Amino acid sequence: MKYLLLFSFFITSNIPSLMEIKNPEVALSETTCQTGFSSNVTVKAIQKYGRPYGYSVWMKANNNQLKAQYFAQSLHNQSVYNRYMSWQSPKRTIAFTSAAYTLSDNYTSKGLTIENGAVINSNFDSEMDALVVLYRGDILIFDTKNPFHFKEIGQLNLSNGFARQRLISWSRSNGATVFQTHLLVSDNELKITTAARKKIARRKVLVQISKNYEDYTIIFYIKRGEYLFDAAQNIQSLLQSYSNVTIKSMINLDTGVNDVLGLDGSLSLCNRQEVKGREQPNLATNILSFYYSYN
Repeated sequence: MKYLLLFSFFITSNIPSLMEIKNPEVALSETTCQTGFSSNVTVKAIQKYGRPYGYSVWMKANNNQLKAQYFAQSLHNQSVYNRYMSWQSPKRTIAFTSAAYTLSDNYTSKGLTIENGAVINSNFDSEMDALVVLYRGDILIFDTKNPFHFKEIGQLNLSNGFARQRLISWSRSNGATVFQTHLLVSDNELKITTAARKKIARRKVLVQISKNYEDYTIIFYIKRGEYLFDAAQNIQSLLQSYSNVTIKSMINLDTGVNDVLGLDGSLSLCNRQEVKGREQPNLATNILSFYYSYN
């Protein structure tokens, strides 16, 4: 009996308790490559079962200092990328990425698209359930499959044409920017199903979380081919394996003909590899960029 008790003690003292194992099925892990912007930004390499899988860019978003700017189209004979470069020249941007899906016939963003109050595409796409609103540099994400409250306007149900016109009119009057995409996670809940296992491709998503009472906006770039459902589920499991994390929203970012991603030069290398999209930035049909404003 004494030997049995000693054997039992040896086993239990060397195995983490069940309370310590957040999620034994987590496929992904992260290791830090670079930090910058006064340690507010961290670039990490992602592994899936120990093999290279992609990158993540963690941006602290406390105190409303993280801002975003979106360029929806070429304008005045300037390409999207040239417009972005002209705008960012006095600034130091953290990252820029392709965002909305692009219509192949005219290279404009698919779904309702407004840039700084100018309506580019007034056609609301009911198949896309994420509405992204940029106002005064802040980026807000809403689930359009359900009525939601937008404090600048009030209650909105975008299945109603009148509500959509209210949103468009407010955006025009206030110089807001709007685009649509697919919602992958909302309030910790996975919003897509295995029906999204249609095509294996590189994946890129934007995530808003709170972790230990701090807010983060994160870009995940998956360089290995993956179904959208599996990529979203893997990222959700990774984030939920960390302590005190709430996933506020996760949206899809386009990697089709518009797979553009770039980081500030001080952050661009991870494990001696440049963190960038497959396409050259000058081919971007739209760009979402992030920067800090300390004013």
